[in-house]
Amino acid sequence: MKKTTLVRAGLMTLVAAAAWAQPVIKDNGVSNASSYAADVARGSWFVVFGTGMGPASISVYSGALPFPTDLSGTSVSFTPASGGAAVSARIWYTLAGQLAGLLPSSTAVGAYDIRVTYNGHASAPKRVNVVDRNFGYATQAQNGAGPAQATYGGLDLNRFTTGTLAQYSTRPAKAG
Repeated sequence: MKKTTLVRAGLMTLVAAAAWAQPVIKDNGVSNASSYAADVARGSWFVVFGTGMGPASISVYSGALPFPTDLSGTSVSFTPASGGAAVSARIWYTLAGQLAGLLPSSTAVGAYDIRVTYNGHASAPKRVNVVDRNFGYATQAQNGAGPAQATYGGLDLNRFTTGTLAQYSTRPAKAG
């Protein structure tokens, strides 16, 4: 009886600890959502990789714009390293190991400490640079390398499957 009670108490402690675990952002776990480059541009989508950052099953925002600053108990803040008020990111999706957010375009360029909060528990900060531009392609391999992909209107994939691009000039709209 005593052994059974101790086992139950131990299991309850483990379950409680897992339920209230602090989110952890992986080293180099914050990047541009398209290119996976380390710096995050203001007004761009970014991804964060780690553990305990959201629910076990993915939660994707599908409501009206703007995207929320809290989704299923997950929020992300960028605090200037030099001090000042934190900037709240807009959340697109979240799950335990990954989330995606939108950094407001009004965010000043500079070094920031990013924190992920899930169900009231905040991660340790990770340093990230916010830059003016960080050009990245969405690619077929979904890793920032290889053939670029493009979508339009309904987010249908648009690919060239035949023909040539010789008649088109390709150059970035913005330098960088």
